[in-house]
Amino acid sequence: MSEDKNLNGVLDAGEDSNSNGIIDYYGKGVVYVNNSNPDLLEVEVDVSWRNRDGRVIGEDTNLNGQIESGEDLVNIGKLDSPVKIITYLAER
Repeated sequence: MSEDKNLNGVLDAGEDSNSNGIIDYYGKGVVYVNNSNPDLLEVEVDVSWRNRDGRVIGEDTNLNGQIESGEDLVNIGKLDSPVKIITYLAER
């Protein structure tokens, strides 16, 4: 998703929704929490977005934050992306 509705790389009339003069691109992040270890909590954030050419980066092809048929390309039971943050929380 982006303000550039016709994907021409230019902010046309009515496209600059926040009046900042630049094309803003929007994505969707999904958070997964693994609490299988009682001493260590794993938190993973995977982000998918549509680039300026209209191509979606990440498995969430419709950018709605929910896994649907055909989106889990690597069959791991979650929406994956090349852009992710993984952190661990101890002493929980």
